[in-house]
Amino acid sequence: MCIWTLLDLDGRYFWIVASESRGEPPPPQIAAKARVLAWRIADKLREADDMQYMEETLTVLMSEDAYKSAQDRARALAVVIEKIGSTVNPRYAKTIRKISDDNVRGVIARPPGHRNNAPGLMQS
Repeated sequence: MCIWTLLDLDGRYFWIVASESRGEPPPPQIAAKARVLAWRIADKLREADDMQYMEETLTVLMSEDAYKSAQDRARALAVVIEKIGSTVNPRYAKTIRKISDDNVRGVIARPPGHRNNAPGLMQS
């Protein structure tokens, strides 16, 4: 399983948490992408029965009753990402986590109409 797929989900899940905190449903395109990413991750886990943290990851992705709020689920997702990242490539995981966190914080600071030019994040 690729850590960056989890990080992609984590970044998009920010918008689900934000929507829930305002008492609104998440934007449909964000919810759809989160669903696609969750199933992509689950399919990869199905292929690798010996994957460390499989149970925790699947619980975060699929359990309807395990978390009271999207914020609780987001925290659990962050823990899973940290655990998996530390087993894969700790330096990579630390760097990509910082970039992801900076990108989420940057959403607030960037001017309206900001165009993303980071190759790894460009939309088609």
